[in-house]
Amino acid sequence: TIVIDAAPVANKDSAAIKEGETVTLDVLANDTDLDGKDDIDPSTLTIITNGGKGTAEFVNGKLVYTAKPGEVGTDTITYTVKDKHGNVSNETTVTIVIDAAPVANKDSAAIKEGETVTLDVLANDTDLDGKDDIDPSTLTIITNGGKGTAEFVNGKLVYTAKPGEVGTDTITYTVKDKHGNISNEATVTIEIDAAPVANKDSAAIKEGETVTLDVLANDTDLDGKDDIDPSTLTIITNGGKGTAEFVNGKLVYTAKPGEVGTDTITYTVKDKNGNVSNEATVTIVIDAAPVANKDSAAIKEGETVTLDVLANDTDLDGKDDIDPSTLTIITNGGKGTAEFVNGKLVYTAKPGEVGTDTITYTVKDKNGNVSNETTVTIVIDAAPVANKDSAAIKEGETVTLDVLANDTDLDGKDDIDPSTLTIIT
Repeated sequence: TIVIDAAPVANKDSAAIKEGETVTLDVLANDTDLDGKDDIDPSTLTIITNGGKGTAEFVNGKLVYTAKPGEVGTDTITYTVKDKHGNVSNETTVTIVIDAAPVANKDSAAIKEGETVTLDVLANDTDLDGKDDIDPSTLTIITNGGKGTAEFVNGKLVYTAKPGEVGTDTITYTVKDKHGNISNEATVTIEIDAAPVANKDSAAIKEGETVTLDVLANDTDLDGKDDIDPSTLTIITNGGKGTAEFVNGKLVYTAKPGEVGTDTITYTVKDKNGNVSNEATVTIVIDAAPVANKDSAAIKEGETVTLDVLANDTDLDGKDDIDPSTLTIITNGGKGTAEFVNGKLVYTAKPGEVGTDTITYTVKDKNGNVSNETTVTIVIDAAPVANKDSAAIKEGETVTLDVLANDTDLDGKDDIDPSTLTIIT
């Protein structure tokens, strides 16, 4: 009796895995034996060659293959198997395609609140199979912190920070390769920084004076007041009616002598991240104080004089800027009474008082600027007092009378002028 026994036929197998992963293959599932499947002996499975990109062994009749980390490409293992009669199969091949998943790396950007940034997040992502193996169309946002909107457009992340939102926002994403392998989940960090907001300031000063303004006092920053950098204060324009500079974080402005009206200075400031504020305006109203000039009058003792003391006073802002209702007597010499009535000085010399009296006064403009203190000089002069005289003579005789001998003058006898003696009747 002749027994004819067929050797097993081992057929090709294949699998696709990621680098570092393990796959278990039932290589016998497609192998055949004319004597029947049961004639194949799994315990005789033998690896003949191994390409080296991973480790391979038979465990319980199955091929267990583990790709080495960092290895990609195609690995081949060949094996044989025997039947229960010791007949050896052909040598067949198991092909393992090792595909690396993309590696998504962290990205970051810094923008201002309300702004938009476009990030090429794939620029630093890698794939052991080559950059071209990454499929941009598979970019997927996993989480969004919520301080802005995020979407992928043409393979790039477009992020828009919401107005009023500051701080750190995070977006996570994944991407696949052309074989469907998914990357790790990577984080995109967006630092949202608000630019400072510079607000208007103003001051009122006199021509020639200096004012120091804390312009930052009303400026704001959503990131907090401390984020504003005073050292970055910069004058952009200066109207020219004065000089302006920043000293220790404050604006020092000096109006030029003789300059009046409105001057404007514009400035910007940065935060500690270099974001520049809007351009804000500082308005300086330069107002000249009135200039009160000297006045004088001469009257007799006991008389009254009314003086328009404002007639020769001046104001660079215009005569109409002087406020007559603010005329104020500062000192009065005491030889008479003085008061302002309807914008004029009314002075009455006391009876019996002679000599020089002085009154000083000030006046304000409509903005409350006070003039210098000026002097009104009143010269009080007493008229001579002519007293009665008499004489007795004979008809045809001549008499000479010193009529001035008993006349008087509070200003002194020498003040009487004999040449002015005039016969009335």
